[in-house]
Amino acid sequence: MLASTSRNILSKTLLIIAAVVVLIPLAIFAVAYFQKDAILDKALEEMNRNFQGKVAIEAAQISPFENFPYISIDLRNVEVHETKSQSSDTVIYVEDAYVGFDLLSILNGDFEVKKIKLQNGFVRIVQDREGSLNISQALSSGEAVETDSSESSTSFQLEAIELINIDLLKLNEETNILVEAFIENAVTTQEVAIA
Repeated sequence: MLASTSRNILSKTLLIIAAVVVLIPLAIFAVAYFQKDAILDKALEEMNRNFQGKVAIEAAQISPFENFPYISIDLRNVEVHETKSQSSDTVIYVEDAYVGFDLLSILNGDFEVKKIKLQNGFVRIVQDREGSLNISQALSSGEAVETDSSESSTSFQLEAIELINIDLLKLNEETNILVEAFIENAVTTQEVAIA
């Protein structure tokens, strides 16, 4: 009788532990899945508000294992234009941009980007006669933007940036020299902070 009772307690305890091990990752994935649109809208709004260039994204989907242990959103057909004008040149284009978020920060409403993986695309850098780079222009902020520290924020304290099949082109307009490099696979291992 005593062995049967202790066996029941042990089996119930193991069942509870197994349920917790399965349910916690499912809950985190569900939160990330349902927060996907909010994360994307917030990131796009902040980028287009803060950058002088325009950022456009065709579609997004959750890719839970692409940047494991981070939960990732796969951004499809990402374009960064030199200015907000419809006719401005495309500086960056990638078919897939995987943006990896820290799971705990998502649960706290603070969408902290930890890893970015860019796949299949190009970066076209043009240096004008004064030495300015179009990519610096596109990704620079036009004015100081006030932010309320009490609001949730999207920050970029990256642990890694990974580039796969990226064509890098740099044109110097003064010398008319074009340099091209194809990056098959490159990963940074040093932390990168982007404000």
